Amino acid sequence: MAKRKNTNDLVKHLMDYSKTGAIAQIAIIEAITRYAKECAAVTDQDIEDNSRSMISYEALRSWGVETQERMTLFFDKNELG
Repeated sequence: MAKRKNTNDLVKHLMDYSKTGAIAQIAIIEAITRYAKECAAVTDQDIEDNSRSMISYEALRSWGVETQERMTLFFDKNELG
């Protein structure tokens, strides 16, 4: 039986096998960058107002900050953090 694909497989496939080539990579990185920036900007009030959501705004903010730091490290120093 074939191994079930996961989200890492999906992203790699989108990045590596697009008919538009590098444009797909640019679009995916840009989307991640924009969403991370939006999540990092979540305020304490947003977190308080979001008590009923399935996804914690606090967790999204944490991911956004971490992702921005890792993207900056990669693009500034070509390092994976």
